[in-house]
Amino acid sequence: MSNQRLYDQDFYAWANEQAGLLRDGRFSEADMEHIAEEIESMGKTEKRELVSRLTLLAAAPAEVAVPTSVPKPVLACRDQRSV
Repeated sequence: MSNQRLYDQDFYAWANEQAGLLRDGRFSEADMEHIAEEIESMGKTEKRELVSRLTLLAAAPAEVAVPTSVPKPVLACRDQRSV
């Protein structure tokens, strides 16, 4: 099955095949265009996640000043630190 077809139909199988090709040094057979796209996509996802977590952590101190029976911002900080 071609790289493009496998990529479109079974991403998991494609990823495993590409990993094997890269480990074996068979770079000319690897689907470099899609590998590059996936690496870029992972980087963007990680950046969005980091910004989201930092936003929650930055907002927490301002919310702690408001008295509540269960300080939700403190719980949110704990949640973010445990990931």
